[in-house]
Amino acid sequence: MTMTVEKHKQTAVAHHASAARTTPGKQAWQWLRQGKLHLLMLFLSDFGRDIITRKYDAFTTDRAYVNKPSGIGLVGRMVDRMVLKQDMQVALRERLDIVQAELTTALIAASERVADKVRVASGPCGLLRDLTRTWTGLEQQGRNPANWLDISGFDLDERGDVINEAQLRAASAGMPIRLVEHDLLDVDGLHGYYGHRPVHVFLSMGLTVWLDPASRLRFLRGIHDVMAPAGVAIIDNFREHDASRYLKAFEMEAWYPSDEEQESQLREAGFEIDNKRESSNGVSVVYVVRKPHRTH
Repeated sequence: MTMTVEKHKQTAVAHHASAARTTPGKQAWQWLRQGKLHLLMLFLSDFGRDIITRKYDAFTTDRAYVNKPSGIGLVGRMVDRMVLKQDMQVALRERLDIVQAELTTALIAASERVADKVRVASGPCGLLRDLTRTWTGLEQQGRNPANWLDISGFDLDERGDVINEAQLRAASAGMPIRLVEHDLLDVDGLHGYYGHRPVHVFLSMGLTVWLDPASRLRFLRGIHDVMAPAGVAIIDNFREHDASRYLKAFEMEAWYPSDEEQESQLREAGFEIDNKRESSNGVSVVYVVRKPHRTH
């Protein structure tokens, strides 16, 4: 099974970096001084501590997918259960099901029009839960994806542990993949990686909401540039939700573009919108977009 890891020079500013600026101890002291005693309970919750220390990185998101409350003692598990029931976490889990369905459809459709292997890119790739689930689903359908998929995953991997874990998970699923440590705002680097091998399907989950408008458009144009005509991209967005008011307390900044803004930028980047699906609570929105055959 092919498994390679590469590192590319990161020249773009990582506006979507998620590292905490304040240590957990200082964070707790700040909340205590600010009278935010209810937030201190999150230190008893495993998911809560991940949000405090890791923000919404690949590991925190994966804990939301798993949805198994855990923490320090009975109180910690109760807090964990409450946090995992928030709209954001519910939307993440529903998004995973939506993405698997749309990605499967896009891959099968691409296989019917592409003579060679279907080239798939995922960025940020995170821990590959969406890709490995889709890979396993195709195997269960008897489609043997190893014969017709060529997969690459890109991630900033700011803390240096995402790519290694992604390697292990891909190997466990029997999914060949090239993993590249790369800042997706480095559009030139992404284009240089693919060169004359355009992507047929591009998957991007969990990034656009963390990008300011200019960076978001730069990213969307970069995806468009590396895709083949008629190629499909699956890109998500988030609307404000019940926990959005806590972002400042957790030292996170999100832009939450409106549907109109997101769709306008998708079109400005050169895409046509094929489909739009939402989580049941309306927090997560998944767009299926296409690079048209014609050029503008």
